[in-house]
Amino acid sequence: MRQNASSPICATGVEGRTVTRCPICNSEAAEIDRGLFDGVGFDCRFHGRFRVSGTVLAQRKGRTRRQWEHALMLAKARVSDGRPLISSELL
Repeated sequence: MRQNASSPICATGVEGRTVTRCPICNSEAAEIDRGLFDGVGFDCRFHGRFRVSGTVLAQRKGRTRRQWEHALMLAKARVSDGRPLISSELL
């Protein structure tokens, strides 16, 4: 698999199809909410539905899975309704 140049969260699979990856665990995930805010929403079978700000996605290198999961936990604790948002202040 190779990274897709147009998106840091997508990779091109062996059959040439684009696969979206969860930024936390790198498993295949559905991309949701793109274009509705400055960032991307994900539906991961391990981490559920959540959003990540565009700033965090642009600066995601160097973050560990543990840091991502901690930020998701904090985001879930903050949200009263809707999807949790991982923003730069949480990472």
